[in-house]
Amino acid sequence: MQRIAWVGIAIVSLVSLLGFPCTFFSLCQDELVLFANNEDWSDLGTRLWVVPASDTEYGCVFLGFSGLFA
Repeated sequence: MQRIAWVGIAIVSLVSLLGFPCTFFSLCQDELVLFANNEDWSDLGTRLWVVPASDTEYGCVFLGFSGLFA
């Protein structure tokens, strides 16, 4: 049983070291909806870009990577 526990701890540790965790937040109140996502990644060519609202779609602000992946 102890060996199985150690193998489990080793697997969880390895996955947490190799994984790329991220965080997601959302807030909804009345007609206001806000959301954000944080990717734990390193890229020196990060960008900020704005997509303006149109008659049929909401606008948004993106913070993302150099390949325009938000």
